[in-house]
Amino acid sequence: MNKNIEKVKKHLLPQLKNLDEIVISHQITDKSIQPEDINELKKYHKNIKYSYMYDKWLSKNRNNALKLSEADICIITDDDLDYLPWFEKIIKEWYKKFKDADIITFQALDKNWKFKFKVKEGKHSLFSICKISS
Repeated sequence: MNKNIEKVKKHLLPQLKNLDEIVISHQITDKSIQPEDINELKKYHKNIKYSYMYDKWLSKNRNNALKLSEADICIITDDDLDYLPWFEKIIKEWYKKFKDADIITFQALDKNWKFKFKVKEGKHSLFSICKISS
């Protein structure tokens, strides 16, 4: 959101350099902030799509990004995450294991390699899916 796009460019995009496609939906709530130049973003990844919206609400922003994607598997992420070097392999293996899954959620670790929340394998309920952040 807003100026955190700088964090996306410097912190997140380098971790995602091997992905086929990257979609950024930049949520701007401060009218003084200008959208990014797509050519500047293409310096970080050759196949990047960029959209911005002067609007609020995480769900609107997430849905905007999903509309732009053409990928079979989408990773919805926040700008402050670090990825394990083998994250792509893990995600692909789980989608091979659960071919009919619409969504697969993964465990997050804190900086001390401790799990941030408990998770167990199985189907989400309406209650459990509401506890999942992007």
